[in-house]
This record gives sequence, structure tokens and C-alpha cells, in this order.
Amino acid sequence: MAIKKIKTDIGFTCTVDPDILDDMRIFEAVRKVENGTTDEKLYASLDLIDTILGVDQKEKLYAFLEKKEGKASITAVTNVLADIFNKLGESKKK
Repeated sequence: MAIKKIKTDIGFTCTVDPDILDDMRIFEAVRKVENGTTDEKLYASLDLIDTILGVDQKEKLYAFLEKKEGKASITAVTNVLADIFNKLGESKKK
């Protein structure tokens, strides 16, 4: 599948390969986010961000959030990540 340009609900734009949803590393990280200890959840979230966005887009996200909200909070980053997942899932259904 082709790379997809995604615009999140708060206005952050990124490009993501929808096939990333079929990556076992993503599946394992999501499982840890949903079922792990607090530390496992945080580390798995970092893995997800790095795997889905890559370093350059991750830094772009942090800068976007800092400009918009004054900091790149864990909550804001997690919300953007969830929005990206939702939009990828929607595009896979089409």
C-alpha cells in the first residue's frame, strides 16, 4: 500500500505506511501499552512513536505540540498516536 498522508484532529500532518499495522513489533508494543505495567506502557509508547513516525517526524510532532500547547506532553503525544492509528485503520477499511 502507498504511503498515506494523515492530518490528525489537532492539525498535525505526517506520512505513514498503512502496512505498518501488519508489523509484529507494532502488535507487541500495542499489547504492552494496553496490558503492561506503567513502565512497559511508557516504553512501548516510545517504541510505537519511533516505529510509526521515525525520528524526523517524531521531532516534528514534538515541535508542533510545543508550539501549540507549550510542551510535548505524554498525554498529547499519546492522543496524536491514537488518532494516527484510528485514521490508518479507517484507510485500511476503504
